Amino acid sequence: PVWYPLNQGATLDWDEMDVHTVVGVMQLWFRELIDPLLTNDLFPSWIASCTENKIGKPEPSPQDLHRLVGRLPRYHRFLLQRFIKLLVGVASYSAVNKMRSSNLSIVVGPTILYKAAGPSTTVLDLPFQQTYAVVQGLIDHYGTIFADAEKEREQVVQVEVVAAAEGE
Repeated sequence: PVWYPLNQGATLDWDEMDVHTVVGVMQLWFRELIDPLLTNDLFPSWIASCTENKIGKPEPSPQDLHRLVGRLPRYHRFLLQRFIKLLVGVASYSAVNKMRSSNLSIVVGPTILYKAAGPSTTVLDLPFQQTYAVVQGLIDHYGTIFADAEKEREQVVQVEVVAAAEGE
């Protein structure tokens, strides 16, 4: 498997890899995080942010998503912003790659938004439609949800650089 050399510290030529291999490695990495990217603690809030739209499908408001993103731990928020920006880029080529935000949400939703299953949880108990809706909303409303994310990240990096320089 491709992740074995990575775990050993090897450098791989990502440009030479099949796109499905790269996506598989990313999904595996996200699934092996101790806490999901959208966090176990916030899982109920992400799911509850979905209300039924006019045609009966779950749909979170951009305002609710923005508020929940703000509650994520700092580095989860930074990584989420970069990852969703990548997905927005992929979706921008949907005429060619057929990966609209709705398709991307099905592929990556359960990888970044899930709750550790309890002993009586079955796959039928998992809120897949809400999971997809949250991730699709993050992609579709990226500009609104992450409007101030880049500025915040730059400020944090500057503070950390100054703190590191003072510690030398």
